[in-house]
Amino acid sequence: MNIKQIYIGLALTSGFAITLNLSNPSPTVAQTPQEIQKIAREITVRIDDNFEGGSGVIIAKQGNTYYVATAAHVLERTKSGNYTAVTHDGKRYPINSLTIKKLQNGAVDLAVVSFVSDRNYPVAKISRYLAQTYERRSFNNGVFDGAAIANQQQAIFVSGYPNLYDESNPDNFGKTYIFNPGQIIDTSGSAISDPTNRSRGYYLTYSNLTHEGMSGGAVLDANARLIAIHGRNDGVKRVGDQIIARTLDESKKNFNINFGNSIGIPITIFLELLPSTGLQLNLEVENTAPRTIPISALDSWMPPILADDRVNPVYWINRGNQLWRIGKIKEAQDAFDRATQINDKVLDQSIAWYAKGFVSGFNRDFQGALKSCTRAVELSPETYDGWRCKAGAEYRTGKLSQALISIDRAIELNTKARPKTGTLWRENPTDYTERGEILFVLDRKAEAIASFRKAIELDDRMAGAWSNMGFVQMKMGDFAAAETSIDRAIAIDPKFAPAWANRGRLFYERKRYIESIAAYDEAAKLNPQDPEIWTNRGAVLYLAGNKNQALQSIDQALSIDPNYKPAQEIRSQIGSN
Repeated sequence: MNIKQIYIGLALTSGFAITLNLSNPSPTVAQTPQEIQKIAREITVRIDDNFEGGSGVIIAKQGNTYYVATAAHVLERTKSGNYTAVTHDGKRYPINSLTIKKLQNGAVDLAVVSFVSDRNYPVAKISRYLAQTYERRSFNNGVFDGAAIANQQQAIFVSGYPNLYDESNPDNFGKTYIFNPGQIIDTSGSAISDPTNRSRGYYLTYSNLTHEGMSGGAVLDANARLIAIHGRNDGVKRVGDQIIARTLDESKKNFNINFGNSIGIPITIFLELLPSTGLQLNLEVENTAPRTIPISALDSWMPPILADDRVNPVYWINRGNQLWRIGKIKEAQDAFDRATQINDKVLDQSIAWYAKGFVSGFNRDFQGALKSCTRAVELSPETYDGWRCKAGAEYRTGKLSQALISIDRAIELNTKARPKTGTLWRENPTDYTERGEILFVLDRKAEAIASFRKAIELDDRMAGAWSNMGFVQMKMGDFAAAETSIDRAIAIDPKFAPAWANRGRLFYERKRYIESIAAYDEAAKLNPQDPEIWTNRGAVLYLAGNKNQALQSIDQALSIDPNYKPAQEIRSQIGSN
């Protein structure tokens, strides 16, 4: 009996033990988005520098001193070092610049500031729980055979004070509070187009619409608990006919097109690094799964659209960007179509086609993504993001040779775009992990391993790259190297289910069935909704002589997906014996 499997995906998790303090005023568990918004507003502050400013979230109180977590780049806007914390009731409190603590001296984009007040402000609850996302892609004799995504579409909320300028009321700049819903896209950093951000701690990607000025604001789960610090908007920024940044520092103002994901730093990274600042804070930390809020409950939460000129393609791109972020995919695509139909002397239409392809891919419409991203690179052949999009769509539609050409072209363009001096730049390790996957399916295993090694060289904490490399090493018969690689993936992220599943497969290949079952048990515990894990677990149980348990495991797979063919086939084989 043969087990078919390959897991492809990335994830990162980290943790830090912390003492609990229940004496500070803290919100009750929220039940609705409106209740979460009330909590979010009370714990969110504006950090004002008399120029642009950003946001922050109250995380602790000791005596009359409140401690605020924020993004470090919020505190890099002014040379004077004079900042003010503005609380939800409009009160202004000076921030002592001598007490500003930048984590790892600003190498990670996190900081803590403090202010003193005799008023009673709520303190954020913190959650270390964050279900890791990944995509598992399966192949049968080199042909794409199906995929499953784990833990996407978890509802989350972002809170902050954007730098929205109102010409009719300039004194209101920075005073508008925004609370936007959305969903988790990725927890691993693999969806971030600019790899330099991962080096500063950015791993969480989400659909929530954010504006410049919301940097440092709270990212909350469905229980209104702090799970990340918001910092940037990943994607394309255009002013006129130029792409001037792939990533926006969201503590500025004045931009035309804002398309892509929002990104933040998981709170677990903050907890891990906080002791290095010398601060000893009593934080209220939990580690339980949040309740579930369906994305449909967020439909009515349409954030404001910045551009209001309906004959301008920017209006329709921004509108589509906002619609897809709250799950209205068809309406978003209709908006992008309107943008592609408007001839504009300044705006390159490739951005509208790329946006349409991006959202099609997010919605698992890879044929649609391929069509749109192909058009994007036809209009703008030098666009890195367009070629990445095209490569991903080709890969997932089985056009493997074309996908390899496209991802190589994306890597080439990214290298060409490297700034000559002065700017931090890195190659994108995710490009090399995807390249390695493509090469593996093309049966070019040695090249695949070299590509995974390149990804690891760029970021050695990519659990997915280690796990995938271990899988390929296993397929090449190098079991010792495979075990080392897979164990490294698990050491980086003990909650990464694909690595445990690959460990189960490795021990199956070595006929170490008891250890294989134990690994699959762990994978199933981490991701109980993946039918492939239950199917492979059942096959190994059968080989170990546990027919009844094997059937139970495979029946569990079929209860998740009654049409899952590997489970049907293996159950038929077991049932006939």
